[in-house]
Amino acid sequence: NMDCRVCKGETRGSGSHIDGGVRVEEFTCDKCHAITNFYRYNDIEKLLVTRSGRCGEFANCFTFLCRCLGYDARYIYSTSDHVWTEVFNHSKKRFIHVDPSENVFDSPLMYEHGWKRKLEYVIAFARDDVQDVTWRYSNQHEELLKRRKMSSEKDLMDCLMKLRNKRQSKLSDARKKFCTLRTLAELAELLIVREPTENERK
Repeated sequence: NMDCRVCKGETRGSGSHIDGGVRVEEFTCDKCHAITNFYRYNDIEKLLVTRSGRCGEFANCFTFLCRCLGYDARYIYSTSDHVWTEVFNHSKKRFIHVDPSENVFDSPLMYEHGWKRKLEYVIAFARDDVQDVTWRYSNQHEELLKRRKMSSEKDLMDCLMKLRNKRQSKLSDARKKFCTLRTLAELAELLIVREPTENERK
């Protein structure tokens, strides 16, 4: 929870509302009962000015900055209420997990083992692709499959393929070929089940 902007006392979440298309979380002070608003901006320009936020704001800015620097970066959404970034590393020929709000690099199993999250769906969104990357973030695939009840695996795959085709419809043939080969290599990588590192257990 945020500190009270009036008396700096402790606050507790008391609701939310929409202001000008922006979701605003409300926090009420335990001491002076003042309400402190926390605006959840998505606009990168605004975030670079406010310089405040949580995982969503951090991932938005970090993914944007990676793309500005020419990296293939994608925004990662988990239904376990967290977001982060993946950046493609050309020398390793794979996407690397980067969590800017936690200052963590290449530790994808930390959510399942360190945070003890029961993952269900983890989806990667790029400017030219959409991919289910849940298997990178779990090494307990059988248990994970039992929790995935929002959609059949076939319906999910059909939906992702439609989104992918739409995002790739205006790509050059060379870029489409690169994306296809990269996706095939990634799918093979996602089948590998590995043990978590010491850092991923924290």
